[in-house]
Amino acid sequence: NGETVKSFNEFDKSTLEMKLEKALLCFKAWRNQSFDQRKRVIQKVADLMREKSTELATLIILEITQQVHSLLFHLAVPNKVVMAENFLL
Repeated sequence: NGETVKSFNEFDKSTLEMKLEKALLCFKAWRNQSFDQRKRVIQKVADLMREKSTELATLIILEITQQVHSLLFHLAVPNKVVMAENFLL
């Protein structure tokens, strides 16, 4: 329906670089975890996904719906151009 669900502020370059650096540090820490430690984290994520499955499904549907509306708009534009061209001829 074209409704804005959530808006986000853009990052400036320095904020983006800081966040990427933090992500790299987190990855390095993750990489050094034992298999059992990683397994526990992944199991917790799976449990949370099961608990929140309805909310996650709703978000996915909203995202897909937004993409479908955008796609339909973009598909309609060339058709309108052709219709305008035919009108002018």
